[in-house]
Amino acid sequence: SLTAKLPVWMQCKEEEGAVAGLRRLMMTMQCAKIAALRRRGSIPLALMNIRILCVGRLKERFYEEAVSEFLKRLSRYASVELIEVADEKAPERLSDAQRAQVTLEEGRRLLAKVEKNDFAVALDLKGKELSSPALASSMQAWMNEGKASFVFLAGGSLGLSAEVLSRADYLLSFGKMTFSHQVFRVMLLEQLYRAFKIMHNEPYHK
Repeated sequence: SLTAKLPVWMQCKEEEGAVAGLRRLMMTMQCAKIAALRRRGSIPLALMNIRILCVGRLKERFYEEAVSEFLKRLSRYASVELIEVADEKAPERLSDAQRAQVTLEEGRRLLAKVEKNDFAVALDLKGKELSSPALASSMQAWMNEGKASFVFLAGGSLGLSAEVLSRADYLLSFGKMTFSHQVFRVMLLEQLYRAFKIMHNEPYHK
């Protein structure tokens, strides 16, 4: 063949060119597939971007380790990031006006991290309570609508400001009980991990 008559180094160049061409073709086909999915409003799970915005910082090591573990597990399914903003220092006893001012300042710090195209889920007592399968179904439905960037907003000890709740696209509640922000953070990550396992039809302990 003509290729066999070429010097070895030229044959290698031709082979490298063929491999590079094949790689470009595969990338083009993959991009076309993703574009088609976007047009249909169905976003692959791996393209999901999730940011969890929280007021206050973790101090205990065991909470940090639990958060790190679930972030590592979630990385198999989506890009997940936990972002902390400073809480507002305030005395234990506050007037209604002072409480409103605290949540306002903390809310502004949260909203500064929210992008225009984010689908915002606020964690609030007045929100809707969902089972784990229902949360998975809701997330899948949001993605099928073409949403790929999500923020989960978790307030401090006084909750979220009216400004944050107004920005939210969905209000989610974990029930009427009170949880510390450290415990709740781990619970939220665990439920997101469980939701992805459900969406992938993978077994997970009940």
